[in-house]
Amino acid sequence: MRNARPRDSVSGRRHPPPDFVIHESTACARYLIDRGADLKTLYGYVQQMLQISYLCQYHVPYLCEQQMTMECVTQLGRFGCYLFMTRTPPSDGAAAAVAHVSDDSHISKTVSSGRELAAALADPRVTSAQLQGDVALSESDFEGLPSPIVFNRDYTISGGESEPPSSWPELSFGFVEDKIRLEGGAVLTIEHVVLRDFRATPLDLSPGLDLLASSSSDAAGDLVRIKDAVMMLRICVPKSIQGEIKSSIPRPDRFPGTQLVSTPQPSNCTDDPSAPATERCWPDQGVYDDVAVDGFDVDSFERASATRYALSMLRVPYLCQRQMTDECVSALGPLGCFLYIPGPGPLHGAHPLLPSSPPYLPPAPPGGAARKVASGLELAAALADGRVTSAQLKGDVALSESDFEGLPSPIVLDRTFTISGGDAESPSSWPELSLGPVKGKVRLEGGAVLTIEHVVLRDFRANPLGQSPGLDLLASSSSDAAGDLVRIQDAVMMLRICIPKPIQGEIMSIPRPDGFPGTQLVSFPPPPNCTDDPSAPATERCWPDQGVYDDVAEAGFDMVAYGSLEVTATRYALSMLHVPYLCQQQMTEECVWLCWVRWDATSTPIRATYTQRRRLCAAPRGPAALSSIDVADEEHRALPGIAWGLSYSEPGQEGLVHGSPAPQSTARGVLPEAYRSVDAILMLAGGQTGPDSVPPWAERRLDTCLSLQDAQRKTTPILLLGGGTPHKGPYLDSRGFVIHESTACARYLIDRGADPKTLLKETSSYDTVGNAYFSLTIHALPAGWRRLAVVTSDFHMARTAALYQVMYSLAGRDLFGDPRRYELLYVAATDGGLFEPDVLAARKAKEAEARATWLRDASRMRALPDLHDWFHQTHLCYAVQRQHEFGVQTIRDPKLLASY
Repeated sequence: MRNARPRDSVSGRRHPPPDFVIHESTACARYLIDRGADLKTLYGYVQQMLQISYLCQYHVPYLCEQQMTMECVTQLGRFGCYLFMTRTPPSDGAAAAVAHVSDDSHISKTVSSGRELAAALADPRVTSAQLQGDVALSESDFEGLPSPIVFNRDYTISGGESEPPSSWPELSFGFVEDKIRLEGGAVLTIEHVVLRDFRATPLDLSPGLDLLASSSSDAAGDLVRIKDAVMMLRICVPKSIQGEIKSSIPRPDRFPGTQLVSTPQPSNCTDDPSAPATERCWPDQGVYDDVAVDGFDVDSFERASATRYALSMLRVPYLCQRQMTDECVSALGPLGCFLYIPGPGPLHGAHPLLPSSPPYLPPAPPGGAARKVASGLELAAALADGRVTSAQLKGDVALSESDFEGLPSPIVLDRTFTISGGDAESPSSWPELSLGPVKGKVRLEGGAVLTIEHVVLRDFRANPLGQSPGLDLLASSSSDAAGDLVRIQDAVMMLRICIPKPIQGEIMSIPRPDGFPGTQLVSFPPPPNCTDDPSAPATERCWPDQGVYDDVAEAGFDMVAYGSLEVTATRYALSMLHVPYLCQQQMTEECVWLCWVRWDATSTPIRATYTQRRRLCAAPRGPAALSSIDVADEEHRALPGIAWGLSYSEPGQEGLVHGSPAPQSTARGVLPEAYRSVDAILMLAGGQTGPDSVPPWAERRLDTCLSLQDAQRKTTPILLLGGGTPHKGPYLDSRGFVIHESTACARYLIDRGADPKTLLKETSSYDTVGNAYFSLTIHALPAGWRRLAVVTSDFHMARTAALYQVMYSLAGRDLFGDPRRYELLYVAATDGGLFEPDVLAARKAKEAEARATWLRDASRMRALPDLHDWFHQTHLCYAVQRQHEFGVQTIRDPKLLASY
């Protein structure tokens, strides 16, 4: 859709704020809003093109294999009738003939088999199914039916009206998975049945039904209501922790009140297996009087994912077929114990969550699962012994390369393994565990969990933990689908080098892996009285910095070379719970912020080495080929007028930015190799001073782009980003059409000799957020770009880097399975001599505020749909519900406005 022509066009004149461009999509939105449309359901786009395909048929005879009846079309509509006839196979009573559609819009069916129940669930006319006796579902019952069956209506499965519960029929769901999806606020009610085989994982940890696939949206209010029914639970947690679990689970907002569970004394019971379930004796039983929870699916490593429907249980007695012991839960955790105990029936050993053979349950007899170790050699042997699942340290232990001689390399750990310092509560009494750092000696496979607890852990990572979460001891796992995990809990970590305090909080804004809901939690309690005595326990000594990883989860990454831009996924996750960390050294801010390339228009070309910069801190960041930059050879040419520093590469969890970089003057002259082979140069437009002119800071950005383009080893396009700004009206040409900022930038480059064929522009964005979003969606994705140089001003770079890192990382992860698919390099044009000090200070303050707001917003974005929703529903420039604000000057400070 082209842009509508603005009113009162004046050649070369900037319109005052009321005369901002009214796009056709904006006018359409106003039309819909005036007629009652919900603003939240409208999306505004500056440019849009619809392509319509036509099918023409001439002289084509058609033959009908089946024909709809008028009754079917009246009941279901043409398309609904078509789906019914093609997707519901005929069966012996399972589905009524279409010709016999009732005049009633709601139909109740009586079913006596799993196949009949499945057909009744698939029939869109049916809203209730009544069981005639016991019914058991199986996978084969759903053959030929839609998968999943979408429920956008309320539905009831009932065992009839009979009392008491001893007469209710049994309904087995057979652990059948993902056959139905609730949508649009559908409610599935189950009543007057004895429900069994409905969940392969513990109900307390994963409320829901295996039969149901996750709903599309939690906003719809989909619900499973089980009332006046009996639930058969395969395995229950011990009585000692049942109350704690129930009280810790919050109720959804739409279900006020408290969780109510009672445990009445069972009446006379019998061990006769032929007696009704409600009359037999069970290891444990109780009543869910009123329990409401949000649904969650959980895998065998306790990673939860929301089902986006709620589960309500009213007056539901539960009967436990097996019960865990306190010892089992203490050793393996509730889910581990659940998987360890052989469940009743054929499920055990056949379900993908269950092991083919039970793990060893510590403690075990001598020579069995638990082993005490006093040296690195003994610990290495315990890791290699397939029978051992835990190793307890008898004092300080240090691993070395020689400890693994003669053992498999790597040792494949396909079982849960715990390294513990014992049961001592005081960290000062925990033994030290040094991992060397020994590299690549153990590999986690098949969903293995390595737990490290009650030790002071040191020498476990040669590279910074923030840039490369993981352990050097571990080789990369074979598959990230298995869910391998390193869990460090109730332990102390000795970090060789820590980042400065001012940016530690920003690092914790990175999102957690999908299986770890919640937020990153790090605290900085004031240190207790400490001593400089080197013989004192580590936890009592003074350190440059310290804190606590209360609850931090990250995806593991290995750094290919120290300070390298290149990282590889380890395919295991790292979780840290209740872990104090102690910093042996701390970086300076000057060292950390040596992060990006800077343009200096007043500099003279010289060659430079990084020897002095490499001494700034004990663990410097560096470009991809640091050694080649240290040597001023002919391979690296000096570029007139450009000061080159280290490239910005501070990826965090899932490739998202830890915290945006800040400027720091750097040595001049040598261009890092990575910057000479980019796929595209992205330049953020910085405003206009006339129809064909741009402000001085934009000129510096454009000059930087030309120099960078000249340095490329291949023909590289410059993408000019920017349609305008919401803070000032647009300039118009002699015909009254808008001159976008990117158009003015293109004219500047062409006037200085740029080839128009190497220039691209984007005109949909009106701010830095849009620059990043549309550069990705309109250009980078369809063009297949991977390595991008992002050019903007020094004062603008911190916020720009934060925006680009998040958006491109989300796209890489969601669309390609690799959050580091895009390599973003940052080039900053200096601000020297451009602004009065108070103008520059005002702009930097606004940038810092906007960047902080973005980081808060971004912390809630788990996937691209979250970004899309925020961008088009919340953000000023692109949300229909805020379009009345566009063109209203939000900046009134003349000092700040001078930088736009």
